[in-house]
Amino acid sequence: MILDFFLSNYLPKLANFIEGEICKVLQVGDELQKLQETLERIGGFLESAERKRLTDSDIGRWVRELKDVMYDADDIIDDLCMVKGARLLEGQPLASAVSFSFASPCSYFRCLKLRHQISSKIQGLNSRLKQIKEDRSILPRLEQVPQEHRASSRETSFLEVKIDIVGTQVEDDARNLIKLILENDKQKSRVFGIVGMGGIGKTTLARKIYNDEWIKENFPLRIWLYVSNNYSENQLLKEVIRCAGGDTDGFESTTTLQTRVVSLLSTNSLIVLDDVWCADVWEHLFRKTAMNGVGSSKIVVTTRDAGIARSMNACIHHVEQMDQESGWELLRKMALGDVIAGVLGKVEASKEAWEAVLRSDSWHMNQIDKEELPAALHLSYADLPSHLKPCFLYCSLYITYSISCHDLARAWVAEGFIRADDGERLMEDMAEDYYWELISRNLLQPDPRGMDGNRQVHDA
Repeated sequence: MILDFFLSNYLPKLANFIEGEICKVLQVGDELQKLQETLERIGGFLESAERKRLTDSDIGRWVRELKDVMYDADDIIDDLCMVKGARLLEGQPLASAVSFSFASPCSYFRCLKLRHQISSKIQGLNSRLKQIKEDRSILPRLEQVPQEHRASSRETSFLEVKIDIVGTQVEDDARNLIKLILENDKQKSRVFGIVGMGGIGKTTLARKIYNDEWIKENFPLRIWLYVSNNYSENQLLKEVIRCAGGDTDGFESTTTLQTRVVSLLSTNSLIVLDDVWCADVWEHLFRKTAMNGVGSSKIVVTTRDAGIARSMNACIHHVEQMDQESGWELLRKMALGDVIAGVLGKVEASKEAWEAVLRSDSWHMNQIDKEELPAALHLSYADLPSHLKPCFLYCSLYITYSISCHDLARAWVAEGFIRADDGERLMEDMAEDYYWELISRNLLQPDPRGMDGNRQVHDA
């Protein structure tokens, strides 16, 4: 269950019953109103809770308890629907029931029993929600959302390291992008977007460009900034100043830091914004800064979302998956060279030895869960709006990983994942918009074998 998505769909249903006649029949209006108000208050914490539950065991427990309550709350809606349907099948208008005009004494006592059962359920839910809402060990952590994003634990600046590259694809892509960056154009600043799914090699390509000798010769000032989805505006600006050889003492506000950055960008500069999740980092921090610099600044952006690169008017390069030959070369170079060599180094590299490695418990160690690729994919999922999360998770039901756009859109509508708007658009058309947004975020990919608009799920 995706809590914020569930709640956004549940509350309108609950409101309809609160305003309806069946609520008066069962005399549970006050309890339902209390349930609605409590859920609305808790709803403000859900985004923060979902984001932190994997790294904080207490918050994870809090979320699980809340999900249990949500399932029971959904059952309440089912109970109300059943009562409403039963009253209509008996041929009794709901309004007449308010004055207790029942067809028989049995109907009257049956209504009293249902009223007691449903009222007790709602009271129990409200009691459990009160405990969850008043959990002082959890809510203070979720309420304290700073105005300025937290700094990421990954280093903001770039450390030059040896890059192991296989195949010719990265070399060719880097050469083409370097040529575009070095071209003389009339624009004082130009943005280049490197777009692709998590782990496909965006940062590797950006590093190749950053370390190129022609780039070093033409851009005396090169700055690498790791942005991430938890960036700090002032920290990024201070890092630019530090890399440019400036001093940040006495500059604390964003405005003064931006002014300081402009004064330092007096020469040709290349700024790499790595792992950008939001266009605000460009619009609020670097667009005016780069435009107002005396020198010619070029910006290289790596992002998973093509929409972000387009909003920056960037020249976009999509990173493609490596071919099969390069994939085998990478496997031989990285896995067989370093990892397997440690296992087979003292034994004969025979078929039996390899089979022993295959059966080894080493493949099931917890460290596998901490590898960068799965973590990167989880970040992409966590960044999705709530209405897209169930749509993406639903794709996991397709075992072949090849999905038809038409079939997928119809399935999403049937599952109730598509929110109807106030306009006249068909829900299937809205589902197609969801579909293309998942593609833009590189969570679905075009299937080169598909001839009818098939897409593939990002395979971790």
